[in-house]
Amino acid sequence: MPSIFEATAGHGLGPTNGVAVAQQTSKSTAVTANAECGRIVMHDEPVNAGSSVNFVVNNDKIRPADVVIVNLASSDGSFGNYLVSVDHVTLGSFQIQIRNMSTQALSHGLVLNFVMLKGSDGIED
Repeated sequence: MPSIFEATAGHGLGPTNGVAVAQQTSKSTAVTANAECGRIVMHDEPVNAGSSVNFVVNNDKIRPADVVIVNLASSDGSFGNYLVSVDHVTLGSFQIQIRNMSTQALSHGLVLNFVMLKGSDGIED
């Protein structure tokens, strides 16, 4: 991967060997995405107004010192209605939280993008 100083306009930085996975039974169903970046298609189960749902992403590349960035990628009217965050990183998995920020129950099959940034090797697991 090039350093930030080697990057030029129009070229992205970061991992390019991604994976795409889908939740099968509910928004809280765990998924396995063994890559440094990827796309997760969530189940369209409703999330009540003001409520949150968490799910685990199993990933054999993740370590506790790593940083995971996640964002909402779908464009089906869901923008602005959800808050998406990573709230736990451990050896072999991380957890994503989805919060419905609207005043009504929402049923979107959200699409999330994620990328891992490798943390310091000097930090013990």
